[in-house]
Amino acid sequence: TISVSNQPSQLALNPANNMLYVANSGNNSVSVINSTDNSVVDTVKVGKNPTVIAIHPANKKIFVANSGNNTISVIISTTNTVIDTINVGHKPIALTLNTPNNFLFVVNSGNNTISVINSTDNSVIDTIQVGNSPLSSSINPISNLLYVANHDDNTISVINYTHNSVDTISVSFKPRALILNPANNLLYVANFQDDTIYVINSTDNSVVDTVEVGKNPVALS
Repeated sequence: TISVSNQPSQLALNPANNMLYVANSGNNSVSVINSTDNSVVDTVKVGKNPTVIAIHPANKKIFVANSGNNTISVIISTTNTVIDTINVGHKPIALTLNTPNNFLFVVNSGNNTISVINSTDNSVIDTIQVGNSPLSSSINPISNLLYVANHDDNTISVINYTHNSVDTISVSFKPRALILNPANNLLYVANFQDDTIYVINSTDNSVVDTVEVGKNPVALS
């Protein structure tokens, strides 16, 4: 057992240095753990209510979404210090990093937008409107399409950032989580309220199957 700070909400491993970063929502910090011996080697103060973390090993940056003050803290992994704070939309709760083009997509649940960040210079380069209460996102590394689960209007937004377009896929009640399998281009969507997983062909955005699961699915991996 490893003791960290109050209310750890999410963790992410940096494969470049085997450090594990833990977002502690209860005291606005990130614990840094050496995964080789499970020792806590640092604690980094970030914004209010950090909830999720995304790591870009190539540029040595750790991005932390602070849902309580609508910011992204940028930590440099070489010194575990905050080097920048980025203002985004209301209540950022999910991060998706597209490493080939260095884009970081921030899901802002409070104002139904996606902030697009250039992870090289930490600038916000675009804000995209999506459906009501977006909760999660997943990217297709081949097509570079971003999929966003809109919890309150039962849709998936499909963002083609290259062509500046947004399509919509209707799914079942309260989509909470999604994940894309790049091996077969199938997108899996967890529908919280009716206990199903939708299987979507991401080539043409058609629903090809519905799988009944346990009560209230909330995550996919």
